[in-house]
Amino acid sequence: MNMTKENMEFNFDKAVYRVPVMILTGEREKEVVKKSAEKTANYIKDSKYYIVEGAGHGIPYEKPEVFNKLLLKFISDSIITDSQGFIVKQG
Repeated sequence: MNMTKENMEFNFDKAVYRVPVMILTGEREKEVVKKSAEKTANYIKDSKYYIVEGAGHGIPYEKPEVFNKLLLKFISDSIITDSQGFIVKQG
C-alpha cells in the first residue's frame, strides 16, 4: 500500500531533471506502462524513449544485448567534448 501511495503522490512539477534520461519499455509490456513511459518521455526534456521489440518488463534479462547497446549509445551520446575531443564536464 505504501508503494502505491508514493506512486500516486509523485508530482513531476516538483522533480528536477538535470541529467539526460533513458526510458525503456518492452513491446509486450502492459499498455498502461507504455503510456506512462511515453508521457514521462514527453515531459522530460532531452529524454530518450525506446520500445524494445519482443521484450516484456525485464529488458536487461530478456534482451541483454539490446539493453547493453542502447545503454552504451545513450551514454556515449550524452558525453560532451570540446573541439579537440576532450570531455567537457556539465555543470
